[in-house]
Amino acid sequence: MGNILSVPLPSLLPRKEYLDHKNLPPKLLALNNWLLDGKLPSGGKPDYQPHKKDWVARGNYFKADQLKQDTGTPNDATMNEVTRSALALVDDQVFIDGNTRTSVLVILEYLATLGSLYTRDPVRIYWILAQRHSSGRYDPAKIQQDLIKEVRGSLFRPPGGVTSAKRVEYTQKVKDAQKLWDKIEDIHRRITAAPTVQKKREIAREEKRKNPYVYERYRERYPNDVNMAEDGDVEDEM
Repeated sequence: MGNILSVPLPSLLPRKEYLDHKNLPPKLLALNNWLLDGKLPSGGKPDYQPHKKDWVARGNYFKADQLKQDTGTPNDATMNEVTRSALALVDDQVFIDGNTRTSVLVILEYLATLGSLYTRDPVRIYWILAQRHSSGRYDPAKIQQDLIKEVRGSLFRPPGGVTSAKRVEYTQKVKDAQKLWDKIEDIHRRITAAPTVQKKREIAREEKRKNPYVYERYRERYPNDVNMAEDGDVEDEM
């Protein structure tokens, strides 16, 4: 818990601060710094890649003419620009590390400034953004449409806006998203490599017993794996 508490979660940025491009770089870096607990795997401090802080300051992201809405369920222009900006931050690799998680957090934080809450697990957004690392053909336009579909289909406007408690909940899930992704991918590799259906079922049962939350996220990510491995058995055998 020490590392989590060592870097305080930055305050929620008001919408106008996303549009103040000259002063935006340190505020986005503060989110990245929090996600990385103030340190890089190499031991250095989180920072921008060379010259890429200037890209943020020049207004490459969060274009004001597309983000005129100041409250409510995001309209098409807002959703298009927020997801475009988040995807561009990942594609441009503006930070030394943590770009995908920072982009997930930016989407959720901007929605929160409008009073809208994404109600599903943020790892689902992480999955979509992480497709740029897959071995298949990378299509930014398709990924952006997948982002919009996922986010728009899971929005709720709580009376009184997004509470501090809900914000702490979703930000912590974003912080943990890469570790969760790694666990899911490990389960997928082992079940795929298992030589028999029986062995696949044994792995699935063991993972469900060990960590039901991780296993449920795995089920969502790889439904074909689950259909092959479970065959109706895993749900009943706790």
